[in-house]
Amino acid sequence: MKIKELLVNLDISYPFLDAEKWDNIGLLIGDENSDTNSIYVSLDVTSVIIDQIPENSTLITHHPLIFNPLKKIDFNSYHGKLIKKLIDKNISYIVLHTNYDKNFLNKYFIEKVLKRDFITGNEFLDFCYIPNQSLGEFRKFLSYSMSCLNRELKVIGSKEDIIRKVAVCTGSGSSYINEAKKWGVDVLITGDITYHIAMEAKEIGLNIIDITHYHSEKWFGDDLVDSLNAIKLDSGNPFEDI
Repeated sequence: MKIKELLVNLDISYPFLDAEKWDNIGLLIGDENSDTNSIYVSLDVTSVIIDQIPENSTLITHHPLIFNPLKKIDFNSYHGKLIKKLIDKNISYIVLHTNYDKNFLNKYFIEKVLKRDFITGNEFLDFCYIPNQSLGEFRKFLSYSMSCLNRELKVIGSKEDIIRKVAVCTGSGSSYINEAKKWGVDVLITGDITYHIAMEAKEIGLNIIDITHYHSEKWFGDDLVDSLNAIKLDSGNPFEDI
């Protein structure tokens, strides 16, 4: 398959025009007229990931390595080191970010992790209903379903609060707490909640379970394994449990 054919297929499922204007998606490194021997997917690009991929392959990640404009490429810098490794192995590098969020990730999380039917909200916020249970019980369910430690999940709210309507915003959902409240949800599942956002949520009476950025998006590429015969690699959680 040529890279330009792959891009057409990806654009059908995750339209590039759906990406936010500030985002950087599509083919970031490579030649669209070149061929690819195999396709790999990963949440992030790291040295370990690149070392596992053979030459003349394609890597698709969720988070863009190149996000802000680069004024220079220093091979000793974070970005420069990885860019050089990709080019040296002739690895085409493609990103699906906010266009993937809007068309897949929230819904997949609801269906795969929560095992519920999703209700579309807005572009970055989707909903579902669960059988009534306490916030504490729901946290334990999430920990088990996501195969992570219970202590990794930070909770804003009372463990006795009854949960029925759930909102999901994979990644960083801090900017959607007021909208989630307006939708009348009992809990928002998201990542990257800061101290001040937690204080605001507590004040407006919104329960939140911060499942971390990694655990909310580690499902990236599961569908590409089937649709593109891609090989999924785990870039890992940068936070260690020591």
